[in-house]
Amino acid sequence: MSLKAIKKWVLANDDEVVREVLEQNTSFVFFQPKAAAPVTGTAGIPLLPMASVAGDRSLFPMGTPILAEVPLLNADGTWSGAHQLRLLIVLDTGGAVKQNHLDLYHGIGARAGIDAGHYRHFGRVWKLGLENSPTQSPWLLSPEKKD
Repeated sequence: MSLKAIKKWVLANDDEVVREVLEQNTSFVFFQPKAAAPVTGTAGIPLLPMASVAGDRSLFPMGTPILAEVPLLNADGTWSGAHQLRLLIVLDTGGAVKQNHLDLYHGIGARAGIDAGHYRHFGRVWKLGLENSPTQSPWLLSPEKKD
């Protein structure tokens, strides 16, 4: 399901029907517009386009740095067949973000919406940080241990 198809359906139905369907979808996110306010994730930190990602907290604690093969898309949203290595940081969670599914934040605007609506391709991810060390869960450190 693409963002374009969802918008088309919303415009073709009355507000009551749209609200009824949206309220049944636990993955749907309701945003409250705020003038000049940055988009923030679960971590309470502003999200950066193509650098911030939502992840499953059981695998990726907030603040976890990851190296990811991010699929490169053609202008029509199809996969180009290539990936780009990107350093990302987990700053958000989400209803559809379970286990090995990650959601890359694309930003605000028409192009970001189109890209996000077509982004359902596979790539590989490497969790950076050492198990059983402070880098395993960076934001769980007490302030005196962060130096």
